[in-house]
Order: sequence, then C-alpha cells, then structure tokens
Amino acid sequence: MTKAQTIQQNTTEEQNPKSMHPTVSRLITVMRFPQIVLVVLRHNAGPLLDLFYGCGSITAAGIFVTGLGGIFAYSALLLMFFLSGYLFWYREYPYRVMLKKKVNGILLPYLLWNTVVFVFYCIGAKAGLMQTLTSYYRAGDHPLLVLARIYTGWGAGGYPAAYPLWYMRDLLLMMLVSPVLARCMKRLPAVMLVLLAALWAFGSNPYFSTEGLLLFCLGWYVVHWDRDWTFLDKLKPIPLMLLYALCMSVEIAGFMAGSLWLHKINVFLGSLVFLKICSSLLPYGGITAVLTKLSVFSFCIYLFHEPLLSVIRTVAINLAGSYTVGLYLLVSGFVIIVCMAAGWLLQRFCPGLYRIFSGGR
Repeated sequence: MTKAQTIQQNTTEEQNPKSMHPTVSRLITVMRFPQIVLVVLRHNAGPLLDLFYGCGSITAAGIFVTGLGGIFAYSALLLMFFLSGYLFWYREYPYRVMLKKKVNGILLPYLLWNTVVFVFYCIGAKAGLMQTLTSYYRAGDHPLLVLARIYTGWGAGGYPAAYPLWYMRDLLLMMLVSPVLARCMKRLPAVMLVLLAALWAFGSNPYFSTEGLLLFCLGWYVVHWDRDWTFLDKLKPIPLMLLYALCMSVEIAGFMAGSLWLHKINVFLGSLVFLKICSSLLPYGGITAVLTKLSVFSFCIYLFHEPLLSVIRTVAINLAGSYTVGLYLLVSGFVIIVCMAAGWLLQRFCPGLYRIFSGGR
C-alpha cells in the first residue's frame, strides 16, 4: 500500500469509524431538511402564538399554528439533540479527536455567527431601526460581562446574540462532559435514565436544556440497546397518531392553564411521530432523492435564518397591516429560500468562507 493510500484509509476510518445501518443512515439524511423547516416555522410562530393565546378563544387558525409551530415544530427542534447524540455516541471518537472536530464544526461557526449578528444589531440600533441593546450591553458593564451575554446568553434571558444557536451552545457543553455522562450510563444505565427523566420532567433552566440533555443521552441508549432503530418498526402509526392528536387537542384547549407536563409529553410524542413519518417516506425513491439533495442546505438555513426571519416578518407585517396564517407560511417559505440561495452562492463563489461558517460541512 502506498503512502497516499494509507493516508486516505486513515482519513476514511477517522471520518466513518463504524458502518451505520443503511436504513438508519438514509432516515437521518431524509429527516434533516423537514426538521430545519419546522425549526423556522417554530421561530416564526411567536407573534401568532401570542395573538391566539391572548384572545382567549380557540379558532381554526389558532389550532393550526399552535399545533404546527408551537408543539410539533418544537419536537423537531429538540429531536436535533437525539440525532446529534446518536451520531456522537455511535462514532465514539477519541476525546481529543472529538474536541478538534467540534472546535471546527460547532465552536467556530457559533462564535462567528454570533459576532456577525451582534454587529448587525449594533448597526440597526445605531440607525434607529432596531431596539436598544440593553439585553447585552449596559453603561458601566465590564467588557467580559458583555461578551458573556453575547456568546452565552448569561444575563440576557439565556439566549446568545443569534438566539437559535442556543442549541449549538448546549450541544457543545454536553459533548464536553460526555466522558462523565458515558461512564455514568455504562455503570448505572437504569439509574441514569431515571435521573435524566427526572431532570426532563422537573427541570426548567433558560441557560441549559434539560430536555435536550435527555434526548442527547437517549442517543447513547439507542446506540447500545437498539442501534438499528428497530423500535420504529414496533410503533403502530394509527394508535400513535390518535394518541398524539388527543394529547395535542387537550393541550391546545387548556394551554392557558399552563399544562407544562402535557406539553412535555406532547414534545416526546411529537418526536416519535416525526420519526415515524420520515421513516414512512423511505420506500418512495423520488421523495427521498429530493430530500437528500435539500438536506445539504439544512445547516445554512439553521445558521442564517435569524435575524433575517425577524426582519422580513416585521417588514411583512408593516406592509400587510396584520399577521395572518397565510403570511406566516409565506414569510417562512421566503426566508428558507433566501437562506438556501445564500448558502449556494457562498459555496460557489466563496468556498473558503462557506467552509468556515458551515464548520466544514
């Protein structure tokens, strides 16, 4: 074997240390684009959710937006932790190799995009087009405190400057402590599962997602107990859908009463429903081919959609005079297309910059 072949083999083994079941690999790829579309729908639903909850009555539009953007889309967002956890625990890179990969793949894009967004906020505030930056900067604050707010969200409601990137922040923290988590789950798997479930049920922290921690660690349990995802075959679609529809209806009807437990159950059920729907698409080659091609834009959409989404929504509301369900869907679709176009242009004309922002994806 030549030296070049040896280097290529070592690189291939580092990138793909274990062969994944082809069906699971295809399913993960098929899920990526619908998942990120639901994330955008979730982040765009805020004004309508506030409107529907505040009116005190249940309408068809309110049910649609609450069910799609308020509940189901949140399940898809948190399911990102499960997928990341499954892939992370499946590959089992040495800790130093993992750290190097995550610095380039998560930390660098996270820092860069938060910087870009904060600069954008500063320019907008200076021009009088946006609100003041009191969440991140107050007169007399130490520079390190300001940086902590910008990049961690500490003291700024738990969200960094680019608020959707809280997922990357929490995911990186979970990966940093992964040796401790892995040791505990290997030695006391049942006890750890109960503790994680208790944190999920009772914990609520704006600075760290206990729901995300449970789903990230569930990736470990699936790798070690059901690595080929046979649990999906055991889920009966009709009973699952009926149970989810019932629980969602109850939550929507009593949302004003603050049904937090029911919301958590719906998030879990919604994750299973989303997995089942995506797995049902696998036999359809045309659909999976399209979703596979679109999946390459997922990270660009995730990274770029804010603050673009907030700006476009504000402009659309000012032009239309109100925010309707139709406008909600139109704005979401427009932002997704713009982000895809931006990613394509950046990749084509500035590939080096694209690799930095995308973390080498």
